[in-house]
Amino acid sequence: MGITIIILSAVLGTVARGLWRRRAEPPRPLHFLALGGIVQLMQLAAFTQIPAGAGHAFITQAWWVLLLVYPPATMLLCLLFQQYEQRRISQATLQAAQAAAAHERTFLRTLLDTLPHLVWLKDPEGVYLRCNRRFEALYGHREEEIVGKTDYDFVDPALADFFRAHDRKAMERNGPSTNEEEVTYASDGHRELIETTKTPLRDADGRLIGVLGTAHDITHRKQTELELRESQFQLSAAQRIAQMGSWYLDLKTQQVTWSEALYELYGIDPAQSPPLYTESAKLFTPESWTRLSTALQHCQETGTPYVLELQTVREDGRHGWILARGEPVHDAHGAVMAVRGIVQNITERKHTELELIAYRKHLEAMVEARTAELAAATEAAEAANIAKSAFLA
Repeated sequence: MGITIIILSAVLGTVARGLWRRRAEPPRPLHFLALGGIVQLMQLAAFTQIPAGAGHAFITQAWWVLLLVYPPATMLLCLLFQQYEQRRISQATLQAAQAAAAHERTFLRTLLDTLPHLVWLKDPEGVYLRCNRRFEALYGHREEEIVGKTDYDFVDPALADFFRAHDRKAMERNGPSTNEEEVTYASDGHRELIETTKTPLRDADGRLIGVLGTAHDITHRKQTELELRESQFQLSAAQRIAQMGSWYLDLKTQQVTWSEALYELYGIDPAQSPPLYTESAKLFTPESWTRLSTALQHCQETGTPYVLELQTVREDGRHGWILARGEPVHDAHGAVMAVRGIVQNITERKHTELELIAYRKHLEAMVEARTAELAAATEAAEAANIAKSAFLA
């Protein structure tokens, strides 16, 4: 009978635990008290099945004592188990949170140290709070030796003042502040031109934590930009000397891009934007524009390059001549997406050709006139000879 009571109590406890776990709220002490009362009633019901004897007499006389004592005892026992389980769950949750936080810190540390950029964090007073390994190389010290100090502990006062001024600028703007700095790495002495971005960092309540700084090396980029500007200058000078310009026509937008020399060639102020393709007819005589637009259309449709001599009309009304070359630009699928080309001023050559043509025509006219005179003289001489022969005969 005792084993049966224990089994029934265990089954009831397991069922009650399963039901309570499905509830959004945890069980209250009254629930445990009710569970104890139910279990005790089932025990009393089981005891009534015991044959008459000392145990039966005891239950008959003391059942009310059991109902008063055992349910509260069950409640206390359940509360103890509940507190133990809650502590166990809380401890497991805390350990999981601590492990996640440790993993996150390790991941963040690895990420910061892997970045090829300088990364650091200062408080509002300019005191270092964190930095990555690349920044350690800049000052030649470990992070633990940098944290708690300021720029004045590592660089000369003038440079430290420069750094501090940009810290304040970022905090005053309440947004990112970017500037260029030339720095020397204490680890090996090499110099870099870096682009620095400083951003004020705030907590969830909007309070200023400090200034987050990042910087990356732009030495190579600056050198490339300098070389590109020099190349563009040389190209512009060469085009100007050769009286030649280049252009690019985007067929989708009809937007034309000109080189600097092309503005001078067409007599247009460089401060103006080049005209759209549909507005370019005014730059040519009607006959030249018809030939050019036909060649451009053919180039777009078939991908055939062209070479044309065209007569231009400058904004001041003067006419000139150009040698225009164009070729297609294909996209990744082989379709013509643009046309590009060069234009060379051949006005002087064309004027010389026209003068030569006029001079040649003048010479041809003179030769024809002289030939006619000689022919007339020859005919006159022949007529005179005939007349003389007839007279003598």
